[in-house]
Amino acid sequence: MTPEDTQYCKDNELIWRCETCSQERRKSMVLESRPESSVTYDDIFNLVLDLRKDINNTETNLNKSIELCFEELKDTKNLVSKQSEEVASLVELVNTLRTENLELKKKVASLECRMDDVEQYSRRETIEIYGVPVQPGEQVLEVVKSVGRALDITIEDSMVSACHRLRVKEESGRPPGIIVKMTSRMDSEAVLQRRRVKRNFSTHHIGLTSTPASPIYINESLSPGRRRLLNAAREKKKEKLYTYLWIRGGKILMRKADGEKVKVINSLDDLAKFVTEREDIKSADVLIFNVKVNGLENFTVIAVYRLHTSRRADFTQQLSVLLDEFNGKNIVVRKQKQWNVTVTTQNKRQKKQDQLIVKRL
Repeated sequence: MTPEDTQYCKDNELIWRCETCSQERRKSMVLESRPESSVTYDDIFNLVLDLRKDINNTETNLNKSIELCFEELKDTKNLVSKQSEEVASLVELVNTLRTENLELKKKVASLECRMDDVEQYSRRETIEIYGVPVQPGEQVLEVVKSVGRALDITIEDSMVSACHRLRVKEESGRPPGIIVKMTSRMDSEAVLQRRRVKRNFSTHHIGLTSTPASPIYINESLSPGRRRLLNAAREKKKEKLYTYLWIRGGKILMRKADGEKVKVINSLDDLAKFVTEREDIKSADVLIFNVKVNGLENFTVIAVYRLHTSRRADFTQQLSVLLDEFNGKNIVVRKQKQWNVTVTTQNKRQKKQDQLIVKRL
């Protein structure tokens, strides 16, 4: 190697080796291009071994975690199964309690009804008088006697067991009523009967002529439960367009119209049955509906009656609801006087409107 070659290697930072050294280096597979490089195949091999150990450790830890998850899942499954059995037993218990609760409610309702009947029976000799103004220094017994005289009934002191004014709210503006307990049921029935016969019974009939005449009412004394039932019956009477509502012998009676069956109201359940009844469309106006719909056969729909006491608008609405129950059609009353009805067929492919022909007998 000449001095020029040595200078060239030095200037270019090259490493020169003899033939023997080069062969030895190739045998050891040592890569060395620059003096600062220190990575060997042993280092790489060691690194691979470390990575393999880490992978093995990770795999071991993962297997342990999976096994732990399986154990927890098994415990959870057993717990859910146990809870499902407990829930099933609780559901069965709830159903049993619900059944017992319904039975107890029925028994309580029956007992309340019997208690109310007993209380009402204890009031069979008691009447209530309303509409009599309070006079200064009045004797309630004398007021009761004057009412009896106005009804052509002589009421003796021995006929009255007790009597007094009832409490009333001051803002009501009405005179407090008078409750009278007679010694005999026949006497109380006689007073009630005379009041039913004598119409337009007012304060003028008992001598109170200094003020305008106001009506005097005499009613049977009702228990609190029977009074609540009477209020509910009044609401039902307005809703279902009943004509008559009255009390006889402590019982609440209702009738739709003259000549129809009288209904006895013993509980709220009896009033609830009125919802499903179809008695609100009956009376003198007879209508026959002949329907002709395209694609359908001709047929007679129904004959309907209207109460003379019911409003025509209410009857029209009820009639519409009734006719709406026919399958496949939606019926709406358009004109009330002629009773013309439009029938709309519910067909997905086509919608047709046909006139419902109505004839009055």
